[in-house]
Amino acid sequence: MNHKSKIQKTITEKLRKDLGSLRTYWPSTYFSISQLLDRDFLLIPLNSGDFHEVDRNQLIKIKEYIPEHLWDLIKLPLTFRYEKDNDGRSWYVIIGNRWQKRAVEILIYGKLSSEGLEKIDVQEFKKLVKNFSSLIFVSISTSLS
Repeated sequence: MNHKSKIQKTITEKLRKDLGSLRTYWPSTYFSISQLLDRDFLLIPLNSGDFHEVDRNQLIKIKEYIPEHLWDLIKLPLTFRYEKDNDGRSWYVIIGNRWQKRAVEILIYGKLSSEGLEKIDVQEFKKLVKNFSSLIFVSISTSLS
């Protein structure tokens, strides 16, 4: 193995380790909007054993956007994976089931389409974060060989 390969292997191993440790700060439990509205303490458990606090005002705001008949179906927090291609274009992939994707669509566009959403662009993501930062988690996409 040459010197360049050793350095690349060392860097790749370090990145894998660091990215793995970031997963400990990912939600371990998701709650429906209804469940969160019924709770006194708006804490979401993380894989690390710590808790993330949801802003009650943001939860109240989200319930104004999402129709009540969907409150039991949509789980929070909303989760995304940031991706970027070699040409510099970037976007956020919506992680979760169809109801999480539907929630994002309602929050961004105020309505549902027949196709649904799989990903959103950076400007749409900024709009979500501006209004619902405590209800959003983001990971990054990596391609380590």
